[in-house]
Amino acid sequence: MNDALTTIAAEILSVARAIPAGHVGRYDGERVYIGAVWAMYCERHGNTSREHFMRWVSEAHTMGLLSLNRADLVGAMAAGLLRLSTITKGLATFHFIVA
Repeated sequence: MNDALTTIAAEILSVARAIPAGHVGRYDGERVYIGAVWAMYCERHGNTSREHFMRWVSEAHTMGLLSLNRADLVGAMAAGLLRLSTITKGLATFHFIVA
């Protein structure tokens, strides 16, 4: 297993868990918009490109280091945040990190 990716995934999950209830970036009890996690990650660690961050999240999900979830009711969600949060892997689309 890639030690660097394991460390990055743990920090991404830590950032996701730090987004409090009631914050626009937390959709519900355990789902956090990937775009909100990226923004907070950049605040903590300096500017990281969205593409690079999304690659880390995608690879970490593939390795089983974090769980992703998709948005079902996209019409009821913040369109801009949803767009910033979208990861497509094959036929699957994800918008949330489960934290």
